[in-house]
Amino acid sequence: MAKNKQQLVSLLSLVLYLVLLSRRDCDAARILAIWHFDGRSHANVLQPVAKALAAAGHRVDVVSHYPLRERFPNYTDLIDAIGHLWDVPIVGVSTTRLYLEDKLVVADPPNLAIAPGHCRFHRAELSFWERLENYPERMALQRELVDEYLGPGLPSFDEMRRNVALVLSNSHFSYYGAQPKVPAVVEIGGIHVQRTREAGKKNATAPIGLKRFMDESRDGFLYFSFGSLMALETLPRDILDNFYEAFEAVAPVRVIMKVADRELLPSDVPKNVLTATWLPQQQILQHKNLRAFVTHGGGLGSQEAIYHHAPMLCVPFFAEQRINCDILVAKGVAVKLDVLQAQRQDYHRAFHEILSNHRRYKTSMRAFCEQFWDRPDEASSPQKLVVYWVEYVLRHGRHALQSPAVKLHWWQAQLLDVYGFLVVATLAALALLVAALRFLLLVSRIVLRRSRCRKRGNEVTAAAADSKKSQ
Repeated sequence: MAKNKQQLVSLLSLVLYLVLLSRRDCDAARILAIWHFDGRSHANVLQPVAKALAAAGHRVDVVSHYPLRERFPNYTDLIDAIGHLWDVPIVGVSTTRLYLEDKLVVADPPNLAIAPGHCRFHRAELSFWERLENYPERMALQRELVDEYLGPGLPSFDEMRRNVALVLSNSHFSYYGAQPKVPAVVEIGGIHVQRTREAGKKNATAPIGLKRFMDESRDGFLYFSFGSLMALETLPRDILDNFYEAFEAVAPVRVIMKVADRELLPSDVPKNVLTATWLPQQQILQHKNLRAFVTHGGGLGSQEAIYHHAPMLCVPFFAEQRINCDILVAKGVAVKLDVLQAQRQDYHRAFHEILSNHRRYKTSMRAFCEQFWDRPDEASSPQKLVVYWVEYVLRHGRHALQSPAVKLHWWQAQLLDVYGFLVVATLAALALLVAALRFLLLVSRIVLRRSRCRKRGNEVTAAAADSKKSQ
């Protein structure tokens, strides 16, 4: 039961909702944004979505773990609210690429022959066994959990998902590859990226001495961060020791390392390492002395590194991180280090590779950035896309972008019932054919046997007649 509760909470956290409270006039809609996911970095995607709508004149009320530090016109942070039971269209916001269960919400066709439906690996071309492993595993939403958390008498999940009019996905085809996509899925990849070059400006919230540390790193520095969801200092001691040895080995190259709690970090930190509990990541990524970004491979930090042309050393742990790292390595912009299997020499080899060839990786990253941000015009910016498509739903209703496949069960949308019917029909036809052949064979044997018996009888009769004549 606890596992099922966790699955439900994960689903509600994964696809975050914008509930449109007005469909009459998109000039002044009232929008409720409910963001359950407790992740600081993911809030960096969701807040720009709400700000873009507020800046366009809509009133946006937000329920989240991270209220704005400064007031923003038409943006209000609320303590608690819910909009599941209102008869209004819903806009989902995914801070990463769409997972398989997210695609099912809007009937976005998952092409499992070319795109992974899990988080274990990414391949440009999948073998038969990988495609077999890739077959969808659906998340079960039990009736009693829906009744417990949302109240009794609600429709099934398959029925409720038909209220989802649009899903905004923080992804881009240049990153995850060309895949089939319904109109109800709009890519807003990079909406959280600060598209300015301000490395030389002083950040009032940055740790004291950070800018000087970066400027004086004439041999370059590494930026080490595993994001807001993972505490680096909680890693096993042997993994931390391997990192420490690698840091000492790359000196005089310096290291800027983000930790959540310095008290939990082993005290023997190498002398070339600066630690801080909070760091202005995008300001660091664009600094001229940065050599590489040591990251867990999250989609948000990866998109920031792409924009600022920062080579990456990927250390994946969970979720889509392994897929992201495989993609980045294939594009020639990153080196992958699997700390769950790596030996001490693997750490040194990975750091040596990214540092000694950082110019080559940076050149590849610059080309990747140009492709990622090659948009038709300013109207195609992530913020403008958010405003346009949400207002499109306001103007034309919740069903304007929906695929007819939303009304089908997943096995109907995948034509499994049709394939099953064809298989059964084919087997039935083969069975009838085999039965007919057996019947014909049986008849032919009977006819042949009777023919032989008749011939043998004629021979006996002829012999008897000849015997009488001879007598």
